[in-house]
Amino acid sequence: MTINFSQPSHNKDNQVNQITPNSDQVHHSGKLLAKNTIYNIMGRALPMIVAFFTIPQVIKGLGVESFGVLSLIWVVIGYFGIFDLGIDKLTSIRKSDHTY
Repeated sequence: MTINFSQPSHNKDNQVNQITPNSDQVHHSGKLLAKNTIYNIMGRALPMIVAFFTIPQVIKGLGVESFGVLSLIWVVIGYFGIFDLGIDKLTSIRKSDHTY
């Protein structure tokens, strides 16, 4: 979605006035924010709900000891995620700012 801004206007001192989004776009962005907030909450809650029901089945299939090893592997992978330090977001921003 793109927001079209009104064209800048000049006041009597030939200074450019502030560019503001149109009122219908501001109202629309509130609905968009609410919708995206719900999607964000669902994106966090759904994996927890699925894990709540599937992890007992995984424990039964692997056994307690093997699941403990799998859990440790998941923890190590999670710690490596800390060392990302936002590089993936920075890469996305730099790529989107690049003009061809």
